[in-house]
Amino acid sequence: MPSALKAITSFTFAGLSPAVVGTVNEVTHTISATVPYGTSVTALVPTIVQTGTSVAPLSGVAQDFTVPVTYVVTGSDALTRDYVVTVISSLALLKQYLMLGADDVSRDTLIMGMWNGAIETIENELGYTVSLHAIEYQFAGNIEITLPEPAYSSLIVKYRNDLTDTAGTTDTTLTAWVDYYPYARHIELISYRCSDPRIIITYVGGWPSLPAPLENAARMLVAYQLQLVTTAQPGTFIDKRIPADVTKVLEPFMPLTLP
Repeated sequence: MPSALKAITSFTFAGLSPAVVGTVNEVTHTISATVPYGTSVTALVPTIVQTGTSVAPLSGVAQDFTVPVTYVVTGSDALTRDYVVTVISSLALLKQYLMLGADDVSRDTLIMGMWNGAIETIENELGYTVSLHAIEYQFAGNIEITLPEPAYSSLIVKYRNDLTDTAGTTDTTLTAWVDYYPYARHIELISYRCSDPRIIITYVGGWPSLPAPLENAARMLVAYQLQLVTTAQPGTFIDKRIPADVTKVLEPFMPLTLP
């Protein structure tokens, strides 16, 4: 558990689009953040939330993250705790996954083009834009609904009285604890809101960073396509369909189809 006296609880590069949220490891007192390919790391500005009396370097001050940077938190007891912040580009992380040497830059443009293509392919498969970390699902169900994705940052729950109303003009926003009980990945209506128990629940969710399974699916897809490119003969069509093992990773993120 983080110390109540001196701990970094949040480390974010809010100026990037989308914002990059660092992962804080309170056991090793390290913070890691992955920034998009092409991002200059020589003057990144972090937004830091901490307990204690101060942190140095200060939140909101640009830093050169070419090499790991140590942030020192001072507690009310005047003792300090160091956090080592490491920033890595998505390209470097992808090359590590592909087991390519960091010094081999000959295929960097190709690899990042494949990464962007993999994200687009996944977006087409899911039916929403993952780079925005925001989705909208619609469910036809009864008074209990289980949500498919592992995390969300915001939740708007509605019901639709007329299932033929595809535009949602009859949607009514529900109030947590008054109309439904919200739990992680689960919603239970307190009372039926219409005569037909097959209520449609709509919720909008977002992630502070791309969920690890989606990142992993994109890396798997790049590895698959890179292997095809490496072994294909000139002029050969490259099959860009999603292989079964990648589809399996995407299943928890697929919107359900309305009846």
